[in-house]
Amino acid sequence: MPLKRISGGPTAVIKGPVFSDGDASHRPEGGNLTRANEDGYLQFLAEKWMKEEVGGVQPGRRYTLDRLPAGYQAWERPRPANPKHIDRWLYGHPDQKRFDSPNRFYPHFKYLMQHGNGQPCKCDMCGTTSRKPGPKKPVGRPPTATKRQTRPAPLARGPVDEEGTPDVFCSLFTLLKSEGTISRVIEERASLDWRAERPLVQRHANSIPKQPAFIPRTGEIVLYLRSLPPGVQLGQDPQTHRFSLHDTINNRPAGIPKWFAGVVTQVPSTPPRTASLYPPHDESSDRPPLNQTGFRIEPLPSPNSSDKNLSKQHTYTPLHLVRPFAYWQLLLAGIPESEWHISIHNALTASATVSLVDRQRFSGKWPNASIYSSGLFVGAECYWVGDVVRLLSSAFTYE
Repeated sequence: MPLKRISGGPTAVIKGPVFSDGDASHRPEGGNLTRANEDGYLQFLAEKWMKEEVGGVQPGRRYTLDRLPAGYQAWERPRPANPKHIDRWLYGHPDQKRFDSPNRFYPHFKYLMQHGNGQPCKCDMCGTTSRKPGPKKPVGRPPTATKRQTRPAPLARGPVDEEGTPDVFCSLFTLLKSEGTISRVIEERASLDWRAERPLVQRHANSIPKQPAFIPRTGEIVLYLRSLPPGVQLGQDPQTHRFSLHDTINNRPAGIPKWFAGVVTQVPSTPPRTASLYPPHDESSDRPPLNQTGFRIEPLPSPNSSDKNLSKQHTYTPLHLVRPFAYWQLLLAGIPESEWHISIHNALTASATVSLVDRQRFSGKWPNASIYSSGLFVGAECYWVGDVVRLLSSAFTYE
């Protein structure tokens, strides 16, 4: 920390909080208040912070903040009954309340220094409502007609996302800028989605190594056929390399396949084998039902619309009717784009996205940082730690 010499010896300058909830519009209205010297606040807060949170102060050294949190200002006025006494207040609290002393402001200052931690502030202004002394209430149970007045719990402060959930990554970046170097486990305990989904994601991550590589994974986007009539198979023309349907019973073409794009929401309870890649030779009814051997796939609705009715049209599809979405150009060759199902257009939109799965750790040295995760969705497919992938040179071109 930088040192400067002022009257009384060297003074260590402590950086104030980077994150602030200060409201710059909260200022005195009327009256004879003027801007106050803030040195008393700066020195008290810095010394108390060093004693309680850092580990103590050095003898003979003073401490001061470089500034108050953004949006906060000290104002003062002479006391009407005793003009020689100066009353000071600190303005800027988001609830339009003022602090009457550095000691009373310190719990809120500590909350700001710790970047909120995803928890509501518990200072006097945030956690309670000031009450004036009044007459004592009679002892005993209050009348039934009297309604009990309660104050709602304070909302979590600090950076939040569009849903009002504390933005842990914004807080981590702010902390990185403040401390220079950090390495923290990512926890979003204030997010109900994170707390509800984390056990499911971990269970899914543990099952990935046990699943054959040719099986579509939960959450991936695939192309699929909902069903085929008995005796009809999907094949590729050896001359045009286009896919079409063929009636093996009558030995004649059976038309163009109707492809859908959807999200795999459930894999079979019975692990598929390599033979599942091919149509069954026997159409007998003694085979296990599709809800045990098929993949539950939901047609993909538009990612830019709130209408998700398309996802309700799910189907259980056998593996031999499912293809990786990465082959869409090959599978849809020769089919006019106007005849594509809307879910395919939606899937192409989603293919331009990248998303982390099971985020584990945030570490970095300012201004660079890295986020470590167990998996990564790149478009339609998800890559997990331990997957084998093929990398192509940037100079590679398809013939």
